[in-house]
Amino acid sequence: IYSSDSAFKTLRFSEGFNVLIADRDPRATSLQTRNGAGKSSFLRLVHFLTGGSCNKGECMFLDPLLKEHTFGMEFDLHGQAIAVERSAARPSRSRNFSRSASS
Repeated sequence: IYSSDSAFKTLRFSEGFNVLIADRDPRATSLQTRNGAGKSSFLRLVHFLTGGSCNKGECMFLDPLLKEHTFGMEFDLHGQAIAVERSAARPSRSRNFSRSASS
């Protein structure tokens, strides 16, 4: 998962089972959550990239700081390498392409 925004941290998964967790500060109490790590944002991004709606008031990608950036992800689906890119500046358009996973 990547973005044209230089502040965005590219997220790479390994083959097999992956778990997305947040680090917890050793000084944190049992009442302190792990908010702000980006787990929910990751899910919103996958939803957006796979064609989810991007309606005003509910889509974080319409924020002026994000709207002009492109987001994308690449993954293998049944041996086929798939890539999708989308920008909130043009949410009705997405760029999808595929190639053989062995290429």
